[in-house]
Amino acid sequence: MAIDTNGMPISGNVLLAIGAFALASIVAGQLMGARMIEKAEWPQLCPAILKAEAPVPDRFERKTPTMHCDDTVSIFGAEARELCHIFGNPDLNGQTAKLEKEAYDRKQVLAEQRRAKIARHAGSRCDCAANTYLQDNWWQLGLYAGTARQVSLSSVTGMKAELRQTLVTPHCASLAEAVQ
Repeated sequence: MAIDTNGMPISGNVLLAIGAFALASIVAGQLMGARMIEKAEWPQLCPAILKAEAPVPDRFERKTPTMHCDDTVSIFGAEARELCHIFGNPDLNGQTAKLEKEAYDRKQVLAEQRRAKIARHAGSRCDCAANTYLQDNWWQLGLYAGTARQVSLSSVTGMKAELRQTLVTPHCASLAEAVQ
């Protein structure tokens, strides 16, 4: 099947050249976009972002009240308070406080293990964000490459923000559910 370009105001060779230039710009845009992602240090920055966004347990606060010598007056009487001052404050809730602290420490260890696991498996989410960015902005990157970096749209200049947004999209965020 032959296309007749004789009736067109532009010759077929010019159309072919424009098409080849557009294709070369798109390919160059993808290569340039991948290089820009590397120069922005996204492979190193992304795992740190994911690790920082992982939940951290609240700081430790003792939930059981501490008993003091003056508290023993209401429980045991004035003689017990005097004995308490002589022999020292008994730690009646010491075991409970110890168990609370151990539970908090276990939470801390589990949270740190979870953050480390997220950082180890962050590569797939980070790669997803980078690949999705390249796919979604193929023509913007092609325009950027085809104009020798003279025309850049907001999606190219704001690449880091676009990558961060792509990281939390349902498509890339679904990769995190397997880790957690």
